[in-house]
Amino acid sequence: MIRPLLTVVFLIAVAVEPLVAQQTSEHADAAVEYQPPVGIPAPTFGINETHRSYVGKTYEAGGFRYKDAGHGPYTHYIDNTHPDATNEDNPYGTLEKPRRDIFAGRNASLPAGSIVEIHGGPYTFSGWRSITARGMRKKPVFVRGVSAEKRVRIQGGDKAGQMRLEASYLIMENVEFYDRAFPQVWGASDHVSLRHLEVHNRPGKGGASGTAIFTGSGATDIVVYKNHIHHNERFKLRDGRRMPYDCHGIGAGSGNERIWILNNHVHHNSGDAFQASHLAKVPPRFVYVGGNVFHEDRENGVDLKTIHDVVVSQNTLYGYESSASSSGDAIVVGSNGCTPDKGFGPDNAWILFNDIKDSQTGIRVEGVYHGWIMGNYIHDIRGSGITLDIDPDSIRLAIVGNTIASVREGIHHHWRSGIKQVSIENNLIADFSLSALALGSEVGHVTTLRNNLFWAGGKSIPFIDNLNTSDPRDTFEHRTFYASTGKQVVGAWNNRGIRLTGRGNIVADPALIDKKSYPALKKGSAAIDKTAPSGEFDSFHIMYGLDIRRDITGHPRPEDDAWDLGAFEYRTAQPAGAQEGTKK
Repeated sequence: MIRPLLTVVFLIAVAVEPLVAQQTSEHADAAVEYQPPVGIPAPTFGINETHRSYVGKTYEAGGFRYKDAGHGPYTHYIDNTHPDATNEDNPYGTLEKPRRDIFAGRNASLPAGSIVEIHGGPYTFSGWRSITARGMRKKPVFVRGVSAEKRVRIQGGDKAGQMRLEASYLIMENVEFYDRAFPQVWGASDHVSLRHLEVHNRPGKGGASGTAIFTGSGATDIVVYKNHIHHNERFKLRDGRRMPYDCHGIGAGSGNERIWILNNHVHHNSGDAFQASHLAKVPPRFVYVGGNVFHEDRENGVDLKTIHDVVVSQNTLYGYESSASSSGDAIVVGSNGCTPDKGFGPDNAWILFNDIKDSQTGIRVEGVYHGWIMGNYIHDIRGSGITLDIDPDSIRLAIVGNTIASVREGIHHHWRSGIKQVSIENNLIADFSLSALALGSEVGHVTTLRNNLFWAGGKSIPFIDNLNTSDPRDTFEHRTFYASTGKQVVGAWNNRGIRLTGRGNIVADPALIDKKSYPALKKGSAAIDKTAPSGEFDSFHIMYGLDIRRDITGHPRPEDDAWDLGAFEYRTAQPAGAQEGTKK
């Protein structure tokens, strides 16, 4: 018996602050001008293309004009619930006589200009199916349900159902993959867009693969846009117990180039929300992770292992807890460390303008050749805002213009050492329960501490030198010292033998207001107009040709001649609903 489509939706109430652009339920046909997150170039294909561009034209491969059953042009009409549906002598299908599916055996071959409109469902299959699409820039191929609100379901059977996409210029949209069914962009594909999909599993049954959406080795110009990816899990038996292990939301593979992960909602997977790339033989390059909401996965929100030229910008991440395979980091950089002779480890990693909260650790850096942590708002963290577990082969890390508040420790060097240079500048670190900064001599003597604001409610600022690591981290004995003025900050460290360099640090009230509203700085804040722009912004422009002189909301910086400290720029003209009127 064929049942009508039953859409299963997990509704989770998520209160997301208005710091990043949020998803909407607009029809996938809507060709609106896309504004990418700061530091991310717009994709050349995959966002604004619509099947309606074929209205009134002829489908050259079939020799007929495009048909329309009320949802725009189509060439192939699929509906396995229609009583007259058949694949026999019915190569394309119509509203009156649909095909039951698009496959001939396990494969479907779609020439340029094909539009596959799918109704009915669920479509259940075990093992793999393959869609080969040979679109062109001006004649892309579409495989689609009729809207994002009425996704058609593809469902796994006795075995996991893998939908292999071997394609050029393909858009798959408005499809639900459920119960161990999942799409995978096969290696050597190019210009593929997966948008408005839902990929999830039956609760507690177990996952389909190591990654819900994966871009295979060698794939280029791939867009993963506005998808809902959640509750994908895998399990292993360990000591007779069923234990979860890695099943990631989205992953980039070896040799990938130009991959966009944009405006997705990813949560409750048994691995990372996004991971790239475990011991990749050829590091993926030019990977852009922006505007996403990642939360409550078993491991991390973003895990950058071996990857080059990656920008993680204007995402919201929260709800990351410690587990058997993770220390509860919202973002981790270099979790495989750096192995130069094998090419492993991240390089040119940019963590920009993210809202990171309600996790054990905000950002953990375990190894990076060249890395930047800039303009992030890291708050309500149970451990450290930023933790440095630096691999000895790391080269340079810049921590610039972040606001770190309501944390146990601001920036903490935990273990390992050997990085050649660390720059900590223009940050605002306030409201910490243990220390503002904890460094050992191995990192401290290569660190420049410049133009930072520290605040502890008027009290002296506690620091921990980490010289005697046999003492517990949560005790002040033998390790903690204080600075009550900005002039004391660097000197206090050097009196302990750390050998920091730097100047311009201040101890003063940043006058932070309610973190759920904008602006984050009150009029008269000590953070306003206190610094010059960091040269790291120019570095990004030189390397990638994009201007990132913005604050976390995307507002241009500076508002006046001087810059404000931290992630937020105080505005002269306030946004609608803001309380302050003029800059000091």
